[in-house]
Amino acid sequence: MFQSVQSAKSMLHRQQSLARALIGIVVVCLLATACTLNNVVPNDPNVNQVAITGAPTVRIAGPLPDTTFLENVAVNIQAQVANAGPDIARVEISVDNTIVTTIATPNTAGAATFSVAHAWPALGAGTHTINVTAFRANGSASQPASISITVSGPSVTVEATAEVEDSGIVDLEVSPEAGEDTSEEDQSGDDTQADTPPVTEEASTDEEPVEEPDDEEPDNSGPPTARFTIGVNVRSGPSTLFNPPIGSFAANQEAEITAVNPAGDWYKVRYFNSEGWVFGQLMTLEGDTSSLPVDQGPPPPTMTPIPPTAIPVTATPQSSVNLVITEVTFDPDDPDENETFTVSVTVRNDGSTRSSGGGSVRAEFTSARESGIVTGSTSGGFPPLDPGQTFESEMRMTINTYIDERHNGRFTVDANSEVAETNEGDNVATKDIDSL
Repeated sequence: MFQSVQSAKSMLHRQQSLARALIGIVVVCLLATACTLNNVVPNDPNVNQVAITGAPTVRIAGPLPDTTFLENVAVNIQAQVANAGPDIARVEISVDNTIVTTIATPNTAGAATFSVAHAWPALGAGTHTINVTAFRANGSASQPASISITVSGPSVTVEATAEVEDSGIVDLEVSPEAGEDTSEEDQSGDDTQADTPPVTEEASTDEEPVEEPDDEEPDNSGPPTARFTIGVNVRSGPSTLFNPPIGSFAANQEAEITAVNPAGDWYKVRYFNSEGWVFGQLMTLEGDTSSLPVDQGPPPPTMTPIPPTAIPVTATPQSSVNLVITEVTFDPDDPDENETFTVSVTVRNDGSTRSSGGGSVRAEFTSARESGIVTGSTSGGFPPLDPGQTFESEMRMTINTYIDERHNGRFTVDANSEVAETNEGDNVATKDIDSL
């Protein structure tokens, strides 16, 4: 009897030891699992994501190399950063080795590829070098992506008049700039002529003196030339449907005319090393235009209608993308004429899935009095957006035409349809400038 009790106690002791051992093994396994979970990237929906290593790479998507811009025109700098990941700390954009903007934490979603954009006002005639560099949080950086562009200043026209005196001497006198005083009366109070003698050239004494007419007739004997009364956009075809413009002319600039459209309201002109079309009512004609060739120009772009959303025959998609503009602001609120101001457009993804990539934002102002006449335009960009995420796209603008008038502003997100959306009909917002 005593031996049976001892045997039972021994067996119970062994079972308790085995249970304690099993509990220890379970605890060790749980700790190992916790350690493994702690090594997963936070907020990563895919546990098996491969870590991104090595330096990021940068490619400048716009503008194109060796493009020429008029001074004060907004240059939209767009760049794509690849081999990125969540640890990109900043992207620096510089012009001529001077940083013009630093975009902090540009890749909050941790995408392998994302885009950045910045509008730089073209300042200073000559060649400029644009560099874009991406930096990781550990201090490593990409090789700078670099392109060169050219900024062209406004042309200067010097006019000269000739007077033939009875003595047979031709006096050539350079006309002063508007507002410039050349007489000594203003400088010294004396009513004498300036001491600087005029440049003279001997002329035949047999000729009669030339009398200047009171109202000088325009010279229509030279080559056809356009002189622009206000700033005007240059387009790739004879219509405002050719959008966006390829450039612009400032007020008082001139261009050689090469052709006219059949309606006679648009003219083809020389534009740097190419050609473009300008609206005839915004310029004055000089020279002989009677022999201008008639050019139909390229066919207008086809406005593709948005097809209605088809009823799916398969399972309904679980997610979608829908980009909208939630706010448009100006800085300053009421810009003056020839004042460069900032247009800020806030973009939001109202869909239920992340957009596959970034896209463009376009700002365009038109005259409220002259329908269809574009008074200024520029573009910016936005990165890939998560559901509910917003991004503020900033662009720089200068309007120097139709002064003291109302300008209608129209702003479009995903202007070039880079992102597939469930609703393309809510991508536009409007905001006007009452008077410059």
